[in-house]
Amino acid sequence: MTDDLENCQPLWNPDMDQEFVASEVRKTRDNNIGYLITNTQKILSAALAERFAPHGVTPAQWQALVVLWERDGIVQRDLAEKISIEQATLTRTLDRMERDGFVERRRDERDRRRIRVFVTAKGFSLINSLVPEALGVLAQAMEGFSESETDLLRGFLRRIIGNIDADHALSEQTFSQLTRGAAQ
Repeated sequence: MTDDLENCQPLWNPDMDQEFVASEVRKTRDNNIGYLITNTQKILSAALAERFAPHGVTPAQWQALVVLWERDGIVQRDLAEKISIEQATLTRTLDRMERDGFVERRRDERDRRRIRVFVTAKGFSLINSLVPEALGVLAQAMEGFSESETDLLRGFLRRIIGNIDADHALSEQTFSQLTRGAAQ
C-alpha cells in the first residue's frame, strides 16, 4: 500500500482532456474501498428504512435500540459513542424515540449530570418485528455468498475498523446475540 502512495501520479493537470479526467475519476471512485463501503451502507440503510417504516422506526433508532437491548440503562454519552454519532444527533433521535414511547431517559441517581437511557416495554416489543426485518435485508444483501465468504468479509471489515479506530471496533456479540434469539 505504501508503494501505491509513493507511485501515485497526479490525476489532473491543466493540459488534460476533461473527458479523460472524468473517466479516470470515475474509475478511481468505482474501485475505491471507502466509496464502496459508504455506498453499501447507504443502500442497506435505505432498505432498512423501507422495512422499518411500518413499525415507526428509523435506521438511526434501530442502531440505538440494538445497543439498548444489550445494555439497557446505558449513559447517553456512551450510547452516542457506541453507535458513532454526535451527542446532539443522538439527543434528537432519543427525543423522537421518547415521544413514540420506545425509550425513557432518567438522571443517574449517583451522578445527576449523567442521563441514562432505558428501553420501555414498547421498545422491547419491537425486537420481535425489527430483528426479522433486519435479517431479511441482510439475507438479501448476502445472497450468493458462502459462509466462508461472509466470514472473510466480516473479518476484513473489522480489520478496517480496527486499523482506523480500535475504540469503535464492532462487538461480535451485539447483533449475533439478537439474531440467535430471533432464529430460535
